[in-house]
Amino acid sequence: MTRKSEKPPATLEEPASPKDGTTVAPVAGVIVVAPVADGDRPSPAVTRLIDVRDHVFGNAAPSAELNAWLYARLGNALGDLGVATLEAAGAVDWTFQEVVGTRATTDKALDQTVAATVRPGYRFGETVLRPQQVIAYVAGPG
Repeated sequence: MTRKSEKPPATLEEPASPKDGTTVAPVAGVIVVAPVADGDRPSPAVTRLIDVRDHVFGNAAPSAELNAWLYARLGNALGDLGVATLEAAGAVDWTFQEVVGTRATTDKALDQTVAATVRPGYRFGETVLRPQQVIAYVAGPG
């Protein structure tokens, strides 16, 4: 029961309007609250993430093609949010890379270079969120 001075709770026909920069929209009997960026337009990452979600749940079985598609789209969405993916090859850069394993080589030119990436790294501005995890070549006798 409401008192005359109180406003009744919002219904799906009349959603609440928070003052914290979010919008409220009725969806299948549920009120969904989503952040709003740049006025009435969401970040481009929102559209990219929706696209990724549609593809993930629209495919019966994952495939190499789907995984490559997802990897690219998620990288683009992170880029939209200012996050750079670290996937460098060449000489190991201890500033952005973490060596998590080694691979022996007799080619001295490959010594201390990236043989493979285990997990990409991420950087936001000058801050490394996670270093790129790599397998590095290590020269052995030869």
